[in-house]
Amino acid sequence: MFVRLGPQGHPGFLASIATFLVVLALSLYSGLWSAGYPGEAAFPGANGKIVFRTDRTGDNELFTMDADGGNPVNVTQSPGFDHDPTWFANGTKITFQTGRDGNSEIYMMDADGGNPVRLTNNNTPDYDPTVSLDGLEIAFSAEGRQSSSEIYVMDATGANQINITNNPAFDGDAAWSPDGSRIAFDSNRDGNSDIYTMSPTGASVANLTKNGLFQNNPAWSPDGSKIAYHRNDDIWVMDADGKNQRNITNNAAYDDDPAWSPDGTKIVFISDRGGDGDIWVMDADGQNALNITNSPGEDAVPDWGPASATPTPSPTPSSPPGMQEKWGDARCDGTVDATDSLGDLRYVVGLSPISQTPPCPGIGATVDVQGFSPHIWGDVNCDGSVTAVDALAILRNVVGLSPLSQHQPCPAVGAQVTVTG
Repeated sequence: MFVRLGPQGHPGFLASIATFLVVLALSLYSGLWSAGYPGEAAFPGANGKIVFRTDRTGDNELFTMDADGGNPVNVTQSPGFDHDPTWFANGTKITFQTGRDGNSEIYMMDADGGNPVRLTNNNTPDYDPTVSLDGLEIAFSAEGRQSSSEIYVMDATGANQINITNNPAFDGDAAWSPDGSRIAFDSNRDGNSDIYTMSPTGASVANLTKNGLFQNNPAWSPDGSKIAYHRNDDIWVMDADGKNQRNITNNAAYDDDPAWSPDGTKIVFISDRGGDGDIWVMDADGQNALNITNSPGEDAVPDWGPASATPTPSPTPSSPPGMQEKWGDARCDGTVDATDSLGDLRYVVGLSPISQTPPCPGIGATVDVQGFSPHIWGDVNCDGSVTAVDALAILRNVVGLSPLSQHQPCPAVGAQVTVTG
């Protein structure tokens, strides 16, 4: 038997009665009444494992499984309520929320469950984490710090937690776009739960749905061109600008919490069309839906990760400022563009982003390349956000990197970067 929280309690949360009573009794997080499932971003790459929450062991644990549902593995094995798992883009780590310390907090762990690290430490609930492409920042929801649920961004170490919504309405279910330039989220700031996007600093907010219906849980396609989301018990897909909204499930059952496969051809989601809450996979157009868990317990909040890769450590170049280097197709999509520059700038050169304080200076004015230890860089094009476009300008005009098309097979970020001068 399942409880489906309706519009009065922010829908999209399908929970068993047993789970609900346990969580309520332990007060793991008061945001259960208002928080939906986390939004997701599918990072481009080969399809890897799916991570999800399940109560099949009698406790709420995080499992990973193959894309066809095979080889399920309990990766948390903790007595606390573990929920909202999200993959890092390289497939080697997972961030999630847990109540194992008596309150809902954001954690990070290796893909096999090893080395869990607590990232937040507050007496109010933190939940719904989503990770940036480069793995250096995590957006999450926080309830109780302000008067309502807000979206925060922090470093992947847990440092520098910044409220980027600052709105009296409910803001939640953040999902970072694959290129790092936008964050999708849901909010009732216009009187109804709609899907919005904003810059990573909280600027340039745009309502994409605004149709009087209830929608939440946005999920980006790996190429950033589409957003899947939940509307009135079905899964819908629209263009990233809100156009061409279409129902791809159109089923009498409850379908929710979509997440794209890294290759963009599939969507994983939850549904009770089989009689209870299971994980299903369908084609990106909604066809050929298949139950891949078929478990007597409740399976929920899936996220589809890329095939894991060995992360490339950031080198410490000894060349002087203004060096010339080659850099390439960091995302392995056949092109060298601004999105590649974001990965190369951070992983190869070692620069890290901060938001710029107006008035906005010229290109490179906040960049300190002396010694090539971690540095700061800002809003080069003065649009209110720090994105891959800014990274491209800094690579070319400040650090002196020039693009070089990558040869296949495509290596990890920065693997073909060579100092030439």
